[in-house]
Amino acid sequence: MRKPLFFSLSLITLLFLSCGPKIILQITKTYPAIDYSKQVTLFKQEIPVDQDYEKLGEISLKDTGFTTRCSYSEILNRAKLEALKVGGDAIQINQLIRPDFFSGCFRLEASILKLKNK
Repeated sequence: MRKPLFFSLSLITLLFLSCGPKIILQITKTYPAIDYSKQVTLFKQEIPVDQDYEKLGEISLKDTGFTTRCSYSEILNRAKLEALKVGGDAIQINQLIRPDFFSGCFRLEASILKLKNK
């Protein structure tokens, strides 16, 4: 009786944990977390950052193979949330990969920035 219950609980836990994208952070500097209600400035690939800034690190959001919450807006919101956690107030997109034959998810690589004049 215990083995089927343990297996069922393990499977349910695995399914809930694997629904989000894999987040890889490479942080070089942090500041106190910023309130989650604050807006994060987004600089797209083709738009250069026209303000003084400090680079806090890099973030990658990848598909795990079981990822379900990975639309464009969900991926950007997740990246913005991670930026706020390390004190960043801007994101510069370095690479955005659209859904394709290999993955139904958007994938993102970006720099987390702290704007100096904000």
